[in-house]
Amino acid sequence: MSDEEAFTIECSNCAKPLSEVWALPPKDGSNPNKNVTIVVKCPWCGDKSWAKKTTGRFAFGDTVHSRIENVESKLDEDGNEHLMVMTGKGTE
Repeated sequence: MSDEEAFTIECSNCAKPLSEVWALPPKDGSNPNKNVTIVVKCPWCGDKSWAKKTTGRFAFGDTVHSRIENVESKLDEDGNEHLMVMTGKGTE
């Protein structure tokens, strides 16, 4: 992961924390410098997070405000990965 080992992605509209993201060690055969853009859909207001650009491998985690339901992945023509993370409402 480029400059942070862990971070929280928040909604660009209502500022609720939508997902925790943690860096993972490189896996054999994986590209530690792979460019990834993450956008998380907000279950509270229907908006989404700002696009977060990072590199490497990582894992998603729930927050008290939302839970991860699905992750859609698309590759662009340059091999960059774009992730759309769908969430449901959490407990708060």
